[in-house]
Amino acid sequence: MKKRFKIILIIILVLIGIIIVDSLQALVFNNNVVLGIETKCMKKTGILVDTYHCGNMKNKTVIKNFTCSSELVCGKNDEIKEEKDVTLSVKDGTLTSKGATFILKNNSENEYWYGNEYFIEKYENNKWMEVKTITGDPLVWNSVIYTLKLNEEKELNIDWMIGYNELSDGKYRLVKKIFLKDNLEDKSKTLYANFVINLKSIKLEVVKSNRENNQFNIYLKKDNRIIYLSSKLDDVYYITDNNKISLKNYLIKSYQTFYDSLKHITDILEYQDTLKDGGTTIYKSLEYDITLIKCNTIVGNYDIYIGDYSMSFDNELMCKNNV
Repeated sequence: MKKRFKIILIIILVLIGIIIVDSLQALVFNNNVVLGIETKCMKKTGILVDTYHCGNMKNKTVIKNFTCSSELVCGKNDEIKEEKDVTLSVKDGTLTSKGATFILKNNSENEYWYGNEYFIEKYENNKWMEVKTITGDPLVWNSVIYTLKLNEEKELNIDWMIGYNELSDGKYRLVKKIFLKDNLEDKSKTLYANFVINLKSIKLEVVKSNRENNQFNIYLKKDNRIIYLSSKLDDVYYITDNNKISLKNYLIKSYQTFYDSLKHITDILEYQDTLKDGGTTIYKSLEYDITLIKCNTIVGNYDIYIGDYSMSFDNELMCKNNV
């Protein structure tokens, strides 16, 4: 009986020792606890300690508590604290799966400086995880430094195709560090700009006019192309989630090339035909009541014609040499 009691006691002491060692290694090195359960609160909860996932592949382990907010714990660390008077956000109408324009706004009374550095995190399995680069190695940056003055606002054109390739659907955030001018060590701030990639959410809205005749008016000139809009249409709108912007403004403001911007439109239309004039392509959508004809002729015409679904190719009018 005594021998059995000793064995049980030894087992209990060993288990207690394992729990203590696991908790200590997590506390000292901010590692995940081994003996724990991943929760929906962006933390792994152990028996004596909890490990919170703070982003940028960093953890913070604290003595057992019952808060579900990782920000309350992670916010105590100056390296990950988001400065409320300096904000980073996505500019309306610029977000695509290949990049976006971000607005860095200084509402404070301090001057900051920043570089080109950033990284991207994706929210998966109830925690923020850093997105792997194309090479698997950290991105390499030049040493350019920019100043963000008091009450100044700057636009940052970010093309993450260079380092990450095209992003799949999901919830992301761009992470960027700024520094209080003349104080590089103690006053670093990490800013987050959340965004959602949902290619299936891209829609078009065609606003028709009351005009019966079909004439083509110049809608936009860009990159040696002319976009013509049928007189039967008042405008066309590009819609993503809660953002609605005219097609003209989307093509003007988009950070990316005209080709990539236009491809986001043609990707949600149905391919109809390719003409034997060099490669003029016709796209249609009955759902959006739209036809888009993208000229690509041997003589070098790359104009675009947009009309309603009933519009057809006019060999006498469309894709002619403008020279």
